[in-house]
Amino acid sequence: MLAYVLWFHRNEEPAPSPGLVDEQDRLMLRKRRRLERQQREYVKVRDPLVKVALQGLEKLSAGVLSTVLLPATSVEAESVVSLYLLGGGASRVHRPPGVDPREALGGVVVQRIENQRLFKEFSRLGQENGDSSKICNTPRYREDVVWHGTRLKRVDGEGASLATKLQSIAEQGFDPQRCMKGAAAEGGIWVSTSPLASFGHGCDGLVAFVLCLAKTTFNEWVDATSARVLQRERVLPLYSLVHA
Repeated sequence: MLAYVLWFHRNEEPAPSPGLVDEQDRLMLRKRRRLERQQREYVKVRDPLVKVALQGLEKLSAGVLSTVLLPATSVEAESVVSLYLLGGGASRVHRPPGVDPREALGGVVVQRIENQRLFKEFSRLGQENGDSSKICNTPRYREDVVWHGTRLKRVDGEGASLATKLQSIAEQGFDPQRCMKGAAAEGGIWVSTSPLASFGHGCDGLVAFVLCLAKTTFNEWVDATSARVLQRERVLPLYSLVHA
């Protein structure tokens, strides 16, 4: 006994022509090679820059706390700016045809952060204390060079400025309880392996990023590029960069 009759029409999309597939493959290959080349350049700039910063911190006398405004033409300042651009920073800056990213970025203020106390606290983390009974309890940290974006917000109140916020970071480090957006109840310091393009201007029209070293645990990474660090001592600010 016939109960149901089903009618259907198979709607197949036409297969792309071989020439189109070849062109798509070539575009993907060029994009992958460009990203790989950019990553190699990023590492070439990053590693010597961080080495210089750490060597400087190791030589600091006890209790030293200062920020050093770097000359715009110095190799150190230009290395910070180059790393920022290679990581994808300032991708929203309007760039006329033929103008390179550095020229389009315009004036940039770069400061080196020298905080001997924060450096010592950061360096002690994860070190074995010689007691074999406690080795299994020592956390295993992943160490990365990361970026943290900050900006002036209206909720910061009258009289607040981006300069004072950066000075507070240089003196005290990051406060996990201030970084509550999108975080759990305990807060967390948001860091990323690249300066996030989605991080916009503050109400003063300025953009600021802090280049840091971070010691993270596996479960603090929310994806492949961003982490939420729960302790101030595990994020060490090295340089701040500000531009319009």
